[in-house]
Amino acid sequence: MWKSRHRLILCWLVFMQALYPGRKTLEELARWTPASITTWRFRRLLKASYWNIHVLAEWWVQEALNTLPPPTDGTLFLVGDSSEKPKRGTQNPLAQKGRKSKHHPWFFGIRFALLSVNWDVYRFPVAFRLIRPKTPPEYRTENALFREMVNHFVPPPWATRVIVAGDAAYGSQENMQMVLKRDADDPVRRWGFVVAIALTWKTVEDKAIKDLVTYLPRQYDQRIRVPRLPGSTGCKTFWVYSTRLCLRHIGDVTVVLSKKGRNLGPKQTKILVTNLDEWVPRQVVGAYQRRWPVEVCQTQPIKIPWCPLRLFRQTRRHLRGGGKRENELDVHSFSRHNDFADQALGDDLLFCKRELGQIRAQQLAKGRGIVYYLLPMDALLPRLC
Repeated sequence: MWKSRHRLILCWLVFMQALYPGRKTLEELARWTPASITTWRFRRLLKASYWNIHVLAEWWVQEALNTLPPPTDGTLFLVGDSSEKPKRGTQNPLAQKGRKSKHHPWFFGIRFALLSVNWDVYRFPVAFRLIRPKTPPEYRTENALFREMVNHFVPPPWATRVIVAGDAAYGSQENMQMVLKRDADDPVRRWGFVVAIALTWKTVEDKAIKDLVTYLPRQYDQRIRVPRLPGSTGCKTFWVYSTRLCLRHIGDVTVVLSKKGRNLGPKQTKILVTNLDEWVPRQVVGAYQRRWPVEVCQTQPIKIPWCPLRLFRQTRRHLRGGGKRENELDVHSFSRHNDFADQALGDDLLFCKRELGQIRAQQLAKGRGIVYYLLPMDALLPRLC
C-alpha cells in the first residue's frame, strides 16, 4: 500500500496538523519537522497518483465514529452544503466563475459539495465532491453529488436515527425521495429529513406554499425557545406555525414556518419540511440549527479542541510559546466535565511532553542543517497498513 517513506511522512503531516497552532500551510508545517521532512516531500505525498482520497477519508470517518462516545438518544445528523475555494490560475480545468445570487460578489475558483456529521458536541466532515463546470460531459449537479455521498455513507452501529439536513438548495424532490427510500430499505434505523424548501412548492390540491406564508394571520404564530448548539449556553427565540400537508411527489409531511421575529415578513420566513410526524416544531427547528457546524467546517481549519486538552495546551506552549485564542477552533467542543479527550489522547500527550527535549534538538538541528533521528511516530498514531 505504501511507497517510499509515505507512511512516515503522512504520520508527520497528521501530527503537525494537530500540534501546530498557526497557519496550516505545508511550508509552515515543514519548519517544525526534522530536516529530512521537507515541503517537497509533503507535496509529493499529497500528489501521489496511487492515493484514493475518498477511500482514505471513509476509513478515517469510520475510525472516528467507532472511537468517539455515542449520544444517549442515538441520533446522528447528516448535513450537506457547498462552498468554493478561490483560485487565480486560469488554466485549472475545474475552475469556474459565478455567484450565489445577484446580491453576492462574483468569484473565480473551485466549487465543491461537503457532507458532514455531527452529534452532541462532535462534528467533522465525512465526504466531499468537486463540482465541475457545466461544459464538460462529466458535469453532475450539486444535488446529484449530495445524493451520491449520502448513499455511500455507512452509519455507525449505535445510530438508531439519522437526520439528513440541508438548506433550500437541497430541498429537492429527488433528495427527499432518496431519504424516504433509504428509510424503507433500512430496517435497523430510522431515516428522516429536515430541509428548507422554496415558496414555489405546491400541495396535491394545487395550493401554493407561498399563499400560506403570505396570508397566515399573525395570531396563529407560536413562540418557542430552542436551545443553542451543544457547547453554548442560552436559548434562541423563534415564532413558528406548524401544520400537516401533502406535497406533490413527496406525500404527507410536517411543514413548519419559522422566523426570528413575530413581525417579520415572508422573505424572512424559513419553510422547514420533515417526514418525522412525531416531532413537535421545537424539535424540527432545533434539528435545522444543526446545519451551522457544516458552515464552520468550510471556513475554518479543523483542529483539536481548546478547553479539555490541558496537557496538549501545555506542550504547545513549551514548543512555540503562548498562542492566541482566536487561532483555535473548538471543532468538538468537549465539555469541561468530559474527560474523554484526556483518556483517548493521554498516552500521546504524555509522549509529547516526554519528548520535548528531543523535538527542540531536532528544530535546532534542522536550522543548522544537521539531521538527527526521527521521533517514533508508530507510538503516536495507529498502524495504517
